[in-house]
Amino acid sequence: MLLRVPGRTFVVVGDSSYGTHAVARFCHRHRHLLTLVSKCHPDAHLFAPLPAYAGNERPRVKGGRLPKPRQAIAGLRPSSRSRLTVAWYGGGTRRVAVVTGTGHWYKGGVDPAAFPASDIPCEPLRS
Repeated sequence: MLLRVPGRTFVVVGDSSYGTHAVARFCHRHRHLLTLVSKCHPDAHLFAPLPAYAGNERPRVKGGRLPKPRQAIAGLRPSSRSRLTVAWYGGGTRRVAVVTGTGHWYKGGVDPAAFPASDIPCEPLRS
């Protein structure tokens, strides 16, 4: 699709089988055209963005460790979660709670993939 429709941006939405390092790296390489939305494993090891390189020693490959997604939401009050009504399977809708944040998902030997998450206002598509 990137080749057939040049210059157009896409949001790739998938279940947890799309939340792999390979798919994340591909979307990160094309981040000016692709945004990946996928379920993240609740025990994923996430890291802060890299600090600025000071010029001494070997450059770091990952930032400081962040809480796992399961830990990050455990202590949140329900009022800190955004409520959205989203299109659901079978043509219905469902109200969901959303928590957002940013973390880098690191895998040894490859560049870390960034998983920014934000409250993007979006309307379900109606046909």
